[in-house]
Amino acid sequence: MNRHGAHDYFNNAWLEFTGSTLERETRGGWMERIHPEDLDAYREKLSQSFNNHSPFETRFRLQRSDGEWRWITDLGRPFRDGQGDFAGLIGCSFDITERIEQERSLTEAKSRAEAAGEAKSQFLANISHEVRTPLNGIMGMLEALAESSPSAQQAEYIETASQSARQLLGLLNDLLDLARIEAGNLPLHPSLINVGELIRRGTAPFAHEARGLGISLTVEVCAELDSLLFPLDEVRMRQLLFNLLGNALKFTKFGGTVAVSAFLAGTQAARKLVVVVSDTGIGIPGDKLAAIFDPFVQAMGALTREHGGAGLGLSIVRKLVRMMEGAACVSSEPGQGTDFAFSIPVEPGEVRPSEAAAEPAAPQITLPPLKALLVEDDRVNQLTARRMLEKLGMSVDMAENGQQALDAVSRFQFDIVFMDLQMPVMDGLSATRAIREREGAAGGPRLPIVAMTAHAMKGDREMCLEAGMDEYVPKPLEKNALALAARTALDKRTG
Repeated sequence: MNRHGAHDYFNNAWLEFTGSTLERETRGGWMERIHPEDLDAYREKLSQSFNNHSPFETRFRLQRSDGEWRWITDLGRPFRDGQGDFAGLIGCSFDITERIEQERSLTEAKSRAEAAGEAKSQFLANISHEVRTPLNGIMGMLEALAESSPSAQQAEYIETASQSARQLLGLLNDLLDLARIEAGNLPLHPSLINVGELIRRGTAPFAHEARGLGISLTVEVCAELDSLLFPLDEVRMRQLLFNLLGNALKFTKFGGTVAVSAFLAGTQAARKLVVVVSDTGIGIPGDKLAAIFDPFVQAMGALTREHGGAGLGLSIVRKLVRMMEGAACVSSEPGQGTDFAFSIPVEPGEVRPSEAAAEPAAPQITLPPLKALLVEDDRVNQLTARRMLEKLGMSVDMAENGQQALDAVSRFQFDIVFMDLQMPVMDGLSATRAIREREGAAGGPRLPIVAMTAHAMKGDREMCLEAGMDEYVPKPLEKNALALAARTALDKRTG
């Protein structure tokens, strides 16, 4: 474009692309091939650049000589004559159609992946709720039976059923943990812990199971791990140990051995905690080793396999270790046994205080006599929760939905409310918001409200607190968790 705003030159590549002639293009014919939807915006951009003597970059669709519309990036800049005066614009155009199509494909793929991820999260949330609700009733009723002076045979049956329920809960938690890790929604909460003590305490619950299976279980911890404290996530460290130990015991036969060892490796400036769980079990075939850490993969996949499980434990181990910037590995010999190991980089440990050698007992949670309102629509869960609350010394009134709860708190005086979320007529979140609105309008005291729900996905606790609840307890319910939640909610009211 010259200093007068006329287009006076197009190269051969442009003419071949458009199938036009230089004479026609310089008379303004080139703009006839810009897509009508893009033409006004392009003219405005070009005019601004010309008037301001400034560079420009824009996109538009241009019709090729064969009639196909192609995406073009047009780049232009001002140029000057020998005296430094503005002499017009010079530019070049690039056919970026393939890039645009790739971008569109990536955007569509991303949208599909996000939609699939959202559908997966919603599915897991629904599964979590639908499984936890009946499981809460099963475990609560089994606990009630265990406290009803059963015969020795009945107690054995109750314990067997309870163990099966705990296994089902463990599987559910594994599924949710795996989904959280893959979504990047499982945060770590490091605190100074004594690894040696954690490993010994974490191994202790398996000792009874090992004796019952006729398996020797040994633990060896280097002395240095007992004298230092390291910043690690205690809950996830226990989960690593439990998954590996449970796996080792499952695949080790009567008379075999399972050994746990832990030590520090590396230099003082780059130390690593190494934990090894070894067994003398059935081992893993060589062609299965590469995939053993993949989710839902088991070395023995046939329907006739002797050992159960969903194949999630080892996948969770590897993902947790990677979150901690470590590595996990396995070596095995079929018929001889398997060694699982993981290493995690640790910061220089702090010297363990001498008084920390004896960990104080957990304080007993005490509650005053309380009049509680239990808001729950499921009959079995009503029985379970009511029994637990009464065991904690509370007198309990019932409401079957949020509207009944709202009516009850407006007519009667309660010390605390335990509120389910998913209910007919009015859900627990809406009922809580309505109670808080009434309190605000009347200027009355704050009624402690504890969420008691099968919604146990990431963000559910925060959702409850944002609605105005004071604490949150996931199902299946545990009496100690209920007591702690009640104590916390009451403390918030009194400050």
